[in-house]
Amino acid sequence: MAPVPVNLCIGAGQSLSDPLLLPGGSFVSVMVTHTTENGRQTELRIWGVDDGSETTLDFGAALAPGRGLSGGMHTWRADGREVLACTSDGRIVRMSRDEPGRPVSDALGLPHGPVWSGPRYSRDGRRAAVIGDMRTLFVYDIDAAGWAVSHEADDGFLVDPAWHHDRATCHAWDRPEMAWTSSSIPGVENMPGTSVQQPRSSPGFEAFGWVSDGNGVANVVIEADGIVGERTVIDDECEHGGPTWGPGQRTWCFSPDATKVAYTRNESGFGSLWVYDRLTGERTQVARAVHGCLSWEGDRICALRSGARTPDQVVVYDVADLSSPSRVFARHFADASWSAEHDQHLVEPAIATADGVPYRLYEPTVPAEGLIVWVHGGPTDQWQVTWRPRFSYWLSRGWSIAVPDPRGSTGHGRAFMLELEGTWGAADADDTAAVARAVQGRTGIDHARTVLMGGSAGGLAVLSAANRHENLAACVVAAYPVVDLALLLESDDPFEGHYNAILVGDVSVSPNMDVRHLRDVPVLLFHGSNDLLVVPEHSFRLRDSVTAAGGSVQVEIMEGEGHGFRDPHNVRCEIEMAQTFIGERTGRIS
Repeated sequence: MAPVPVNLCIGAGQSLSDPLLLPGGSFVSVMVTHTTENGRQTELRIWGVDDGSETTLDFGAALAPGRGLSGGMHTWRADGREVLACTSDGRIVRMSRDEPGRPVSDALGLPHGPVWSGPRYSRDGRRAAVIGDMRTLFVYDIDAAGWAVSHEADDGFLVDPAWHHDRATCHAWDRPEMAWTSSSIPGVENMPGTSVQQPRSSPGFEAFGWVSDGNGVANVVIEADGIVGERTVIDDECEHGGPTWGPGQRTWCFSPDATKVAYTRNESGFGSLWVYDRLTGERTQVARAVHGCLSWEGDRICALRSGARTPDQVVVYDVADLSSPSRVFARHFADASWSAEHDQHLVEPAIATADGVPYRLYEPTVPAEGLIVWVHGGPTDQWQVTWRPRFSYWLSRGWSIAVPDPRGSTGHGRAFMLELEGTWGAADADDTAAVARAVQGRTGIDHARTVLMGGSAGGLAVLSAANRHENLAACVVAAYPVVDLALLLESDDPFEGHYNAILVGDVSVSPNMDVRHLRDVPVLLFHGSNDLLVVPEHSFRLRDSVTAAGGSVQVEIMEGEGHGFRDPHNVRCEIEMAQTFIGERTGRIS
Protein backbone atom coordinates (compact mmCIF):
# COMPACT_ATOMS: atom_id res chain seq x y z
CA MET A 1 0.00 0.00 0.00
CA ALA A 2 1.31 3.45 -0.91
CA PRO A 3 2.15 5.79 1.98
CA VAL A 4 -0.59 8.24 2.96
CA PRO A 5 0.56 11.85 2.55
CA VAL A 6 0.27 14.04 5.62
CA ASN A 7 -2.30 16.82 5.47
CA LEU A 8 -2.25 19.87 7.70
CA CYS A 9 -5.18 21.22 9.68
CA ILE A 10 -3.39 24.08 11.39
CA GLY A 11 -5.03 25.35 14.57
CA ALA A 12 -7.16 22.30 15.30
CA GLY A 13 -4.98 20.99 18.10
CA GLN A 14 -4.00 22.21 21.53
CA SER A 15 -0.66 23.76 22.32
CA LEU A 16 1.09 23.45 25.67
CA SER A 17 3.41 25.89 27.41
CA ASP A 18 4.88 26.80 30.79
CA PRO A 19 4.49 23.50 32.68
CA LEU A 20 5.37 23.58 36.39
CA LEU A 21 5.45 20.88 39.02
CA LEU A 22 3.44 21.98 42.04
CA PRO A 23 5.22 21.82 45.40
CA GLY A 24 5.33 18.17 46.43
CA GLY A 25 5.56 16.92 42.85
CA SER A 26 2.18 15.16 42.66
CA PHE A 27 0.59 17.63 40.24
CA VAL A 28 1.72 19.61 37.21
CA SER A 29 0.12 22.85 36.00
CA VAL A 30 0.21 23.69 32.29
CA MET A 31 -0.90 26.57 30.09
CA VAL A 32 -3.14 24.99 27.44
CA THR A 33 -4.10 27.03 24.37
CA HIS A 34 -6.95 25.81 22.18
CA THR A 35 -9.30 27.08 19.51
CA THR A 36 -12.74 28.38 20.50
CA GLU A 37 -15.49 30.21 18.64
CA ASN A 38 -13.86 33.45 19.79
CA GLY A 39 -10.38 32.49 18.63
CA ARG A 40 -7.43 31.02 20.51
CA GLN A 41 -7.80 30.93 24.31
CA THR A 42 -5.38 29.94 27.05
CA GLU A 43 -6.31 28.39 30.39
CA LEU A 44 -4.41 26.82 33.28
CA ARG A 45 -4.95 23.10 33.81
CA ILE A 46 -3.68 20.89 36.61
CA TRP A 47 -2.93 17.25 35.89
CA GLY A 48 -2.36 14.57 38.48
CA VAL A 49 0.97 12.87 37.86
CA ASP A 50 -0.08 9.64 39.57
CA ASP A 51 -3.82 9.41 38.88
CA GLY A 52 -4.12 11.30 35.58
CA SER A 53 -6.80 13.62 36.95
CA GLU A 54 -7.43 16.94 35.23
CA THR A 55 -8.73 20.23 36.64
CA THR A 56 -9.08 23.63 34.99
CA LEU A 57 -8.61 26.70 37.17
CA ASP A 58 -11.05 29.50 36.37
CA PHE A 59 -9.41 32.89 36.83
CA GLY A 60 -12.30 34.73 35.25
CA ALA A 61 -9.96 35.97 32.52
CA ALA A 62 -8.08 34.69 29.50
CA LEU A 63 -4.48 33.91 30.41
CA ALA A 64 -1.32 34.80 28.52
CA PRO A 65 0.41 31.79 26.96
CA GLY A 66 4.10 31.06 27.00
CA ARG A 67 6.17 31.12 23.81
CA GLY A 68 7.23 27.78 22.34
CA LEU A 69 9.43 25.95 24.83
CA SER A 70 9.42 29.00 27.10
CA GLY A 71 7.02 29.97 29.87
CA GLY A 72 7.15 32.62 32.58
CA MET A 73 3.39 33.18 32.72
CA HIS A 74 2.55 31.67 36.12
CA THR A 75 4.16 30.60 39.40
CA TRP A 76 3.24 28.77 42.62
CA ARG A 77 3.92 29.79 46.20
CA ALA A 78 6.20 27.37 48.04
CA ASP A 79 3.30 25.77 49.93
CA GLY A 80 1.31 25.19 46.73
CA ARG A 81 -1.75 26.99 48.10
CA GLU A 82 -1.50 30.08 45.92
CA VAL A 83 -0.71 30.77 42.27
CA LEU A 84 -0.06 33.92 40.25
CA ALA A 85 -0.89 34.05 36.52
CA CYS A 86 -0.55 36.72 33.83
CA THR A 87 -3.67 37.56 31.85
CA SER A 88 -3.88 38.53 28.19
CA ASP A 89 -5.54 41.86 29.06
CA GLY A 90 -2.68 43.18 31.20
CA ARG A 91 -3.25 42.01 34.77
CA ILE A 92 -1.72 39.58 37.22
CA VAL A 93 -4.31 37.42 38.91
CA ARG A 94 -3.81 35.60 42.20
CA MET A 95 -5.78 32.48 43.05
CA SER A 96 -5.84 31.25 46.63
CA ARG A 97 -6.59 27.60 47.34
CA ASP A 98 -6.58 27.90 51.14
CA GLU A 99 -10.09 26.49 51.20
CA PRO A 100 -9.98 23.22 49.25
CA GLY A 101 -12.59 23.13 46.52
CA ARG A 102 -13.29 26.85 46.86
CA PRO A 103 -10.47 28.73 45.09
CA VAL A 104 -10.78 32.51 45.16
CA SER A 105 -9.13 34.77 42.60
CA ASP A 106 -8.38 38.48 42.55
CA ALA A 107 -6.10 40.80 40.61
CA LEU A 108 -2.98 42.27 42.18
CA GLY A 109 -3.10 46.02 42.56
CA LEU A 110 -0.44 46.64 39.93
CA PRO A 111 -0.90 49.06 37.01
CA HIS A 112 -3.43 47.67 34.54
CA GLY A 113 -2.41 47.24 30.91
CA PRO A 114 1.29 46.33 30.69
CA VAL A 115 2.38 43.01 29.24
CA TRP A 116 3.30 41.19 32.44
CA SER A 117 5.65 38.23 32.68
CA GLY A 118 7.73 36.15 35.03
CA PRO A 119 6.03 36.46 38.44
CA ARG A 120 8.23 35.02 41.20
CA TYR A 121 7.43 34.70 44.92
CA SER A 122 9.99 35.78 47.50
CA ARG A 123 11.33 33.36 50.09
CA ASP A 124 8.56 34.13 52.58
CA GLY A 125 5.84 34.16 49.92
CA ARG A 126 4.70 37.66 50.92
CA ARG A 127 6.16 39.50 47.94
CA ALA A 128 6.23 38.91 44.22
CA ALA A 129 8.73 40.16 41.64
CA VAL A 130 7.29 40.74 38.18
CA ILE A 131 8.29 42.42 34.91
CA GLY A 132 6.04 44.94 33.12
CA ASP A 133 6.45 45.63 29.39
CA MET A 134 10.00 44.20 29.47
CA ARG A 135 11.09 47.53 30.98
CA THR A 136 10.30 47.66 34.69
CA LEU A 137 10.93 45.25 37.56
CA PHE A 138 8.20 45.63 40.17
CA VAL A 139 8.07 44.16 43.66
CA TYR A 140 4.54 43.72 44.95
CA ASP A 141 3.85 43.39 48.68
CA ILE A 142 0.93 40.97 48.85
CA ASP A 143 0.04 41.63 52.49
CA ALA A 144 0.14 45.41 52.17
CA ALA A 145 -1.36 45.38 48.63
CA GLY A 146 1.30 47.88 47.49
CA TRP A 147 4.09 47.92 44.96
CA ALA A 148 7.42 49.58 44.28
CA VAL A 149 9.76 49.80 41.29
CA SER A 150 12.89 47.79 41.96
CA HIS A 151 14.72 48.36 38.67
CA GLU A 152 13.95 50.17 35.43
CA ALA A 153 15.64 49.92 32.05
CA ASP A 154 16.94 53.31 30.90
CA ASP A 155 17.29 52.29 27.25
CA GLY A 156 16.92 48.55 27.17
CA PHE A 157 15.00 45.53 28.33
CA LEU A 158 14.30 43.37 31.36
CA VAL A 159 12.98 39.80 31.54
CA ASP A 160 12.86 36.87 33.94
CA PRO A 161 12.78 38.24 37.50
CA ALA A 162 14.50 36.22 40.22
CA TRP A 163 15.30 36.55 43.90
CA HIS A 164 18.98 36.75 44.75
CA HIS A 165 18.59 35.78 48.40
CA ASP A 166 16.19 38.54 49.55
CA ARG A 167 16.65 41.03 46.73
CA ALA A 168 14.82 41.06 43.40
CA THR A 169 16.89 41.04 40.22
CA CYS A 170 16.39 39.98 36.60
CA HIS A 171 17.99 39.51 33.18
CA ALA A 172 18.82 42.93 31.66
CA TRP A 173 20.45 44.45 28.58
CA ASP A 174 20.75 47.92 27.03
CA ARG A 175 20.71 49.10 23.44
CA PRO A 176 22.56 48.71 21.11
CA GLU A 177 23.17 45.26 22.56
CA MET A 178 20.84 42.29 22.35
CA ALA A 179 20.37 39.73 25.11
CA TRP A 180 22.73 37.33 23.32
CA THR A 181 25.57 39.84 22.72
CA SER A 182 26.00 41.51 26.12
CA SER A 183 23.65 41.36 29.10
CA SER A 184 23.69 41.35 32.88
CA ILE A 185 21.97 40.36 36.12
CA PRO A 186 21.76 43.66 38.04
CA GLY A 187 23.56 43.49 41.37
CA VAL A 188 24.86 40.00 40.64
CA GLU A 189 26.73 39.59 37.34
CA ASN A 190 27.84 42.21 34.84
CA MET A 191 30.69 41.42 32.45
CA PRO A 192 30.55 43.53 29.26
CA GLY A 193 30.87 41.40 26.16
CA THR A 194 29.33 38.41 27.90
CA SER A 195 25.78 37.20 27.48
CA VAL A 196 23.90 35.86 30.50
CA GLN A 197 20.34 34.56 30.86
CA GLN A 198 17.93 32.69 33.09
CA PRO A 199 18.87 33.93 36.60
CA ARG A 200 17.41 31.49 39.08
CA SER A 201 17.45 30.69 42.80
CA SER A 202 17.00 27.25 44.31
CA PRO A 203 13.61 26.42 45.90
CA GLY A 204 15.02 27.17 49.35
CA PHE A 205 16.85 30.30 48.13
CA GLU A 206 20.20 29.05 49.41
CA ALA A 207 21.74 28.79 45.93
CA PHE A 208 21.73 30.99 42.84
CA GLY A 209 22.85 30.56 39.25
CA TRP A 210 22.39 31.52 35.61
CA VAL A 211 23.55 30.64 32.09
CA SER A 212 26.58 32.48 30.69
CA ASP A 213 28.65 32.31 27.50
CA GLY A 214 31.72 33.62 29.28
CA ASN A 215 33.64 30.52 28.19
CA GLY A 216 32.42 30.89 24.60
CA VAL A 217 29.47 28.53 25.01
CA ALA A 218 26.22 29.16 26.91
CA ASN A 219 26.74 27.02 30.03
CA VAL A 220 25.21 26.94 33.52
CA VAL A 221 27.07 28.94 36.19
CA ILE A 222 26.41 28.45 39.93
CA GLU A 223 27.43 31.01 42.53
CA ALA A 224 29.60 30.01 45.48
CA ASP A 225 27.43 29.21 48.50
CA GLY A 226 27.24 27.08 51.62
CA ILE A 227 26.93 23.91 49.53
CA VAL A 228 29.91 24.42 47.22
CA GLY A 229 32.35 27.13 48.30
CA GLU A 230 33.46 28.28 44.88
CA ARG A 231 31.76 29.37 41.66
CA THR A 232 31.06 26.41 39.40
CA VAL A 233 30.67 26.34 35.62
CA ILE A 234 29.16 23.21 34.10
CA ASP A 235 31.80 23.44 31.39
CA ASP A 236 30.51 21.83 28.23
CA GLU A 237 31.01 21.95 24.47
CA CYS A 238 27.22 22.09 24.10
CA GLU A 239 24.97 25.06 24.78
CA HIS A 240 22.60 24.88 27.77
CA GLY A 241 20.25 27.65 26.61
CA GLY A 242 19.00 29.33 23.46
CA PRO A 243 18.74 33.00 22.47
CA THR A 244 16.50 35.19 24.62
CA TRP A 245 13.73 36.32 22.27
CA GLY A 246 11.27 36.72 25.12
CA PRO A 247 10.63 35.85 28.76
CA GLY A 248 10.40 32.51 30.49
CA GLN A 249 13.10 30.29 29.02
CA ARG A 250 13.82 27.50 31.55
CA THR A 251 16.47 25.13 30.25
CA TRP A 252 17.93 24.50 33.72
CA CYS A 253 16.85 24.38 37.38
CA PHE A 254 18.03 23.38 40.86
CA SER A 255 16.97 20.28 42.74
CA PRO A 256 14.89 20.97 45.89
CA ASP A 257 17.96 20.76 48.15
CA ALA A 258 20.16 22.65 45.65
CA THR A 259 22.79 19.89 45.58
CA LYS A 260 22.00 19.04 41.95
CA VAL A 261 21.12 20.86 38.75
CA ALA A 262 18.99 19.67 35.84
CA TYR A 263 20.04 21.15 32.50
CA THR A 264 19.61 20.63 28.77
CA ARG A 265 22.22 20.14 26.07
CA ASN A 266 21.93 21.29 22.47
CA GLU A 267 23.83 18.65 20.53
CA SER A 268 24.06 20.00 16.96
CA GLY A 269 20.34 20.65 17.01
CA PHE A 270 19.37 17.48 18.84
CA GLY A 271 18.64 17.75 22.56
CA SER A 272 19.06 15.87 25.81
CA LEU A 273 18.28 16.34 29.51
CA TRP A 274 20.98 15.85 32.14
CA VAL A 275 21.55 16.12 35.90
CA TYR A 276 24.75 17.55 37.38
CA ASP A 277 25.71 16.63 40.96
CA ARG A 278 27.27 19.70 42.59
CA LEU A 279 28.92 17.62 45.32
CA THR A 280 30.60 15.03 43.13
CA GLY A 281 30.72 16.68 39.71
CA GLU A 282 29.03 13.62 38.20
CA ARG A 283 26.81 14.09 35.13
CA THR A 284 23.92 11.78 34.29
CA GLN A 285 21.75 11.72 31.18
CA VAL A 286 18.05 11.49 31.99
CA ALA A 287 16.47 11.50 28.52
CA ARG A 288 16.96 12.33 24.85
CA ALA A 289 15.00 14.93 22.80
CA VAL A 290 14.68 18.70 23.13
CA HIS A 291 13.43 19.79 26.57
CA GLY A 292 12.35 23.15 27.97
CA CYS A 293 10.41 24.65 30.89
CA LEU A 294 12.25 22.58 33.50
CA SER A 295 11.08 22.37 37.14
CA TRP A 296 12.08 19.98 39.94
CA GLU A 297 10.03 18.97 42.98
CA GLY A 298 10.79 16.04 45.27
CA ASP A 299 12.28 13.25 43.15
CA ARG A 300 10.61 14.45 39.97
CA ILE A 301 11.67 16.65 37.06
CA CYS A 302 9.03 18.12 34.78
CA ALA A 303 9.64 19.45 31.27
CA LEU A 304 8.09 20.26 27.92
CA ARG A 305 9.58 17.73 25.49
CA SER A 306 9.65 17.68 21.69
CA GLY A 307 11.35 15.70 18.95
CA ALA A 308 11.25 14.90 15.25
CA ARG A 309 9.01 11.90 15.96
CA THR A 310 7.35 13.21 19.12
CA PRO A 311 4.60 15.83 19.29
CA ASP A 312 5.17 18.40 22.03
CA GLN A 313 4.38 16.78 25.37
CA VAL A 314 4.57 17.49 29.08
CA VAL A 315 6.67 14.82 30.76
CA VAL A 316 7.66 14.00 34.34
CA TYR A 317 10.73 11.91 35.14
CA ASP A 318 11.41 10.05 38.39
CA VAL A 319 15.05 10.68 39.28
CA ALA A 320 15.10 9.17 42.77
CA ASP A 321 17.63 6.69 41.39
CA LEU A 322 19.76 8.48 38.83
CA SER A 323 21.26 5.19 37.69
CA SER A 324 17.86 4.35 36.20
CA PRO A 325 15.69 7.46 35.71
CA SER A 326 12.23 6.75 34.37
CA ARG A 327 9.35 8.64 32.78
CA VAL A 328 6.23 8.48 34.94
CA PHE A 329 3.92 10.92 33.17
CA ALA A 330 3.30 12.26 29.67
CA ARG A 331 0.53 14.37 28.15
CA HIS A 332 0.75 15.62 24.56
CA PHE A 333 -1.18 17.43 21.89
CA ALA A 334 -1.29 16.55 18.21
CA ASP A 335 -3.13 18.15 15.36
CA ALA A 336 -6.52 16.54 14.78
CA SER A 337 -5.45 15.60 11.24
CA TRP A 338 -2.53 13.56 12.56
CA SER A 339 -2.92 9.81 13.03
CA ALA A 340 -0.83 6.65 13.38
CA GLU A 341 -0.98 6.02 9.64
CA HIS A 342 1.37 8.98 9.16
CA ASP A 343 4.05 7.72 11.56
CA GLN A 344 6.12 6.32 8.71
CA HIS A 345 6.83 9.90 7.60
CA LEU A 346 8.40 10.85 10.94
CA VAL A 347 12.15 10.68 10.44
CA GLU A 348 15.21 11.72 12.40
CA PRO A 349 17.64 13.94 10.48
CA ALA A 350 21.29 13.21 9.84
CA ILE A 351 23.91 15.72 10.99
CA ALA A 352 26.53 16.96 8.53
CA THR A 353 28.61 19.99 7.56
CA ALA A 354 29.36 21.68 4.25
CA ASP A 355 32.46 23.89 4.12
CA GLY A 356 32.17 24.28 7.89
CA VAL A 357 28.45 25.07 7.82
CA PRO A 358 26.40 22.73 10.04
CA TYR A 359 23.13 21.34 8.70
CA ARG A 360 20.58 18.60 9.33
CA LEU A 361 19.18 16.50 6.50
CA TYR A 362 15.73 14.90 6.67
CA GLU A 363 15.23 12.23 3.99
CA PRO A 364 11.78 10.83 3.13
CA THR A 365 10.80 7.20 3.47
CA VAL A 366 9.37 7.34 -0.07
CA PRO A 367 11.49 7.93 -3.21
CA ALA A 368 12.86 11.47 -3.18
CA GLU A 369 11.10 13.88 -5.52
CA GLY A 370 13.30 16.84 -4.82
CA LEU A 371 15.15 18.91 -2.23
CA ILE A 372 13.97 21.79 -0.03
CA VAL A 373 16.69 23.88 1.61
CA TRP A 374 14.82 25.57 4.47
CA VAL A 375 16.45 28.37 6.51
CA HIS A 376 15.30 29.50 9.95
CA GLY A 377 14.49 33.11 10.82
CA GLY A 378 16.13 35.29 13.43
CA PRO A 379 18.79 35.40 12.13
CA THR A 380 20.03 34.76 15.68
CA ASP A 381 18.21 31.48 16.24
CA GLN A 382 18.17 27.81 15.31
CA TRP A 383 15.63 25.15 14.40
CA GLN A 384 16.39 22.33 16.79
CA VAL A 385 15.07 18.85 16.10
CA THR A 386 11.53 19.41 17.36
CA TRP A 387 8.01 18.54 16.21
CA ARG A 388 7.46 20.24 12.84
CA PRO A 389 4.29 19.08 11.01
CA ARG A 390 5.26 21.20 7.99
CA PHE A 391 8.37 19.06 7.58
CA SER A 392 6.26 15.90 7.71
CA TYR A 393 3.92 17.40 5.11
CA TRP A 394 6.72 17.77 2.57
CA LEU A 395 8.57 14.59 3.56
CA SER A 396 5.39 12.59 2.95
CA ARG A 397 5.34 14.00 -0.58
CA GLY A 398 8.84 12.82 -1.32
CA TRP A 399 10.90 15.91 -0.56
CA SER A 400 14.21 15.79 1.27
CA ILE A 401 14.70 18.76 3.60
CA ALA A 402 18.06 20.32 4.45
CA VAL A 403 18.10 22.71 7.43
CA PRO A 404 21.28 24.84 7.42
CA ASP A 405 22.68 26.71 10.38
CA PRO A 406 24.37 29.59 8.53
CA ARG A 407 26.67 31.97 10.33
CA GLY A 408 24.70 33.90 12.93
CA SER A 409 22.82 30.79 14.09
CA THR A 410 22.84 29.79 17.73
CA GLY A 411 23.65 26.30 18.95
CA HIS A 412 27.32 26.40 17.95
CA GLY A 413 28.88 28.84 20.39
CA ARG A 414 29.27 32.59 20.72
CA ALA A 415 31.94 33.06 18.04
CA PHE A 416 29.88 31.36 15.31
CA MET A 417 26.83 33.43 16.25
CA LEU A 418 28.77 36.72 16.05
CA GLU A 419 30.31 35.92 12.66
CA LEU A 420 27.27 37.36 10.89
CA GLU A 421 27.81 40.88 12.22
CA GLY A 422 28.45 43.23 9.31
CA THR A 423 27.87 40.50 6.72
CA TRP A 424 24.09 39.90 6.86
CA GLY A 425 22.71 39.03 3.45
CA ALA A 426 26.06 37.75 2.22
CA ALA A 427 27.64 35.31 4.69
CA ASP A 428 24.35 33.60 5.51
CA ALA A 429 23.48 33.40 1.81
CA ASP A 430 26.83 31.86 0.89
CA ASP A 431 26.49 29.34 3.73
CA THR A 432 23.01 28.40 2.51
CA ALA A 433 24.37 27.90 -1.00
CA ALA A 434 27.21 25.73 0.32
CA VAL A 435 24.70 23.44 2.03
CA ALA A 436 22.49 23.29 -1.07
CA ARG A 437 25.44 22.30 -3.28
CA ALA A 438 26.65 19.71 -0.79
CA VAL A 439 23.24 18.04 -0.44
CA GLN A 440 22.70 18.09 -4.21
CA GLY A 441 25.96 16.21 -4.58
CA ARG A 442 25.11 13.84 -1.74
CA THR A 443 21.62 12.95 -2.97
CA GLY A 444 21.98 13.33 -6.73
CA ILE A 445 19.13 15.87 -6.80
CA ASP A 446 20.03 18.64 -9.22
CA HIS A 447 19.17 22.32 -9.04
CA ALA A 448 16.11 21.82 -11.26
CA ARG A 449 14.53 19.84 -8.40
CA THR A 450 15.76 22.10 -5.59
CA VAL A 451 13.62 24.68 -3.79
CA LEU A 452 14.89 27.34 -1.39
CA MET A 453 12.53 28.26 1.46
CA GLY A 454 12.74 30.67 4.36
CA GLY A 455 10.86 33.21 6.42
CA SER A 456 11.88 36.63 7.72
CA ALA A 457 15.69 36.58 8.01
CA GLY A 458 15.59 33.12 6.45
CA GLY A 459 13.83 34.70 3.48
CA LEU A 460 16.76 37.08 3.02
CA ALA A 461 19.18 34.14 3.19
CA VAL A 462 17.46 32.11 0.47
CA LEU A 463 16.72 35.06 -1.82
CA SER A 464 20.32 36.26 -1.57
CA ALA A 465 21.64 32.71 -2.05
CA ALA A 466 19.68 32.33 -5.29
CA ASN A 467 20.84 35.77 -6.41
CA ARG A 468 24.53 35.30 -5.59
CA HIS A 469 24.85 31.74 -6.90
CA GLU A 470 23.81 30.79 -10.42
CA ASN A 471 21.79 27.62 -11.07
CA LEU A 472 21.29 26.91 -7.38
CA ALA A 473 17.54 26.20 -7.34
CA ALA A 474 14.46 25.90 -9.54
CA CYS A 475 12.51 28.43 -7.46
CA VAL A 476 12.35 30.29 -4.16
CA VAL A 477 9.45 30.49 -1.69
CA ALA A 478 9.79 33.06 1.08
CA ALA A 479 7.40 34.34 3.75
CA TYR A 480 7.56 37.93 5.07
CA PRO A 481 11.18 38.14 3.90
CA VAL A 482 13.73 40.80 4.65
CA VAL A 483 14.70 42.11 1.19
CA ASP A 484 15.91 45.71 1.28
CA LEU A 485 18.49 46.18 4.03
CA ALA A 486 18.49 49.96 3.63
CA LEU A 487 14.74 49.97 4.26
CA LEU A 488 15.18 47.68 7.26
CA LEU A 489 17.65 50.12 8.79
CA GLU A 490 14.78 52.59 8.98
CA SER A 491 12.84 50.21 11.23
CA ASP A 492 11.65 51.61 14.55
CA ASP A 493 10.92 48.19 16.00
CA PRO A 494 11.54 48.71 19.73
CA PHE A 495 12.98 45.27 20.42
CA GLU A 496 15.54 44.66 17.69
CA GLY A 497 15.46 47.61 15.29
CA HIS A 498 18.73 48.92 16.74
CA TYR A 499 20.44 45.56 16.17
CA ASN A 500 20.02 45.75 12.41
CA ALA A 501 22.80 48.34 12.17
CA ILE A 502 25.20 45.85 13.76
CA LEU A 503 24.25 43.01 11.44
CA VAL A 504 24.11 45.02 8.21
CA GLY A 505 27.35 45.92 6.51
CA ASP A 506 26.97 46.56 2.80
CA VAL A 507 23.32 47.33 1.93
CA SER A 508 24.07 46.70 -1.74
CA VAL A 509 23.89 42.94 -1.05
CA SER A 510 20.10 43.39 -0.77
CA PRO A 511 18.57 41.07 -3.36
CA ASN A 512 16.40 43.84 -4.83
CA MET A 513 19.38 46.03 -5.66
CA ASP A 514 21.09 43.65 -8.08
CA VAL A 515 18.93 40.84 -9.49
CA ARG A 516 21.70 39.26 -11.55
CA HIS A 517 20.49 35.66 -11.02
CA LEU A 518 17.10 36.16 -9.38
CA ARG A 519 15.72 37.29 -12.72
CA ASP A 520 16.17 33.68 -13.86
CA VAL A 521 14.59 32.09 -10.76
CA PRO A 522 10.80 32.19 -10.20
CA VAL A 523 9.95 33.56 -6.75
CA LEU A 524 6.80 33.26 -4.61
CA LEU A 525 6.49 35.67 -1.68
CA PHE A 526 3.93 35.73 1.14
CA HIS A 527 3.51 38.81 3.33
CA GLY A 528 1.08 39.87 6.05
CA SER A 529 -0.79 43.09 5.35
CA ASN A 530 -0.23 44.21 8.96
CA ASP A 531 3.45 43.25 9.24
CA LEU A 532 5.14 46.09 11.12
CA LEU A 533 8.47 44.33 11.72
CA VAL A 534 9.26 43.64 8.05
CA VAL A 535 6.80 45.80 6.14
CA PRO A 536 5.21 44.48 2.90
CA GLU A 537 7.17 47.07 0.93
CA HIS A 538 10.10 44.64 1.07
CA SER A 539 8.24 42.13 -1.09
CA PHE A 540 6.93 44.82 -3.42
CA ARG A 541 10.43 46.21 -4.01
CA LEU A 542 11.76 42.79 -4.95
CA ARG A 543 8.83 42.21 -7.29
CA ASP A 544 9.40 45.54 -9.02
CA SER A 545 13.16 45.00 -9.43
CA VAL A 546 12.90 41.45 -10.73
CA THR A 547 9.98 42.22 -13.02
CA ALA A 548 11.85 45.17 -14.52
CA ALA A 549 14.74 42.82 -15.29
CA GLY A 550 12.42 40.35 -17.05
CA GLY A 551 12.00 37.90 -14.19
CA SER A 552 8.97 36.65 -12.26
CA VAL A 553 7.95 37.37 -8.66
CA GLN A 554 4.50 36.48 -7.35
CA VAL A 555 3.44 38.33 -4.18
CA GLU A 556 0.54 37.06 -2.07
CA ILE A 557 -0.70 39.40 0.67
CA MET A 558 -2.35 37.73 3.67
CA GLU A 559 -4.94 40.18 4.93
CA GLY A 560 -4.93 40.85 8.66
CA GLU A 561 -1.70 38.93 9.28
CA GLY A 562 1.43 40.30 10.88
CA HIS A 563 4.97 38.94 11.01
CA GLY A 564 4.07 35.26 10.99
CA PHE A 565 0.70 33.83 10.02
CA ARG A 566 -1.80 32.76 12.67
CA ASP A 567 -5.16 32.30 10.92
CA PRO A 568 -5.57 28.58 10.05
CA HIS A 569 -7.23 29.49 6.74
CA ASN A 570 -4.28 31.66 5.70
CA VAL A 571 -1.77 29.00 6.73
CA ARG A 572 -3.56 26.38 4.64
CA CYS A 573 -3.72 28.76 1.68
CA GLU A 574 0.00 29.48 2.00
CA ILE A 575 0.89 25.79 1.92
CA GLU A 576 -1.46 24.96 -0.94
CA MET A 577 -0.24 27.87 -3.08
CA ALA A 578 3.38 26.97 -2.35
CA GLN A 579 2.77 23.36 -3.38
CA THR A 580 1.15 24.40 -6.68
CA PHE A 581 3.90 26.91 -7.40
CA ILE A 582 6.68 24.43 -6.64
CA GLY A 583 5.02 21.67 -8.64
CA GLU A 584 4.73 23.84 -11.72
CA ARG A 585 8.39 24.94 -11.52
CA THR A 586 9.92 21.55 -10.75
CA GLY A 587 7.49 19.15 -12.42
CA ARG A 588 7.06 17.44 -9.03
CA ILE A 589 3.34 17.73 -8.31
CA SER A 590 2.14 15.56 -5.42
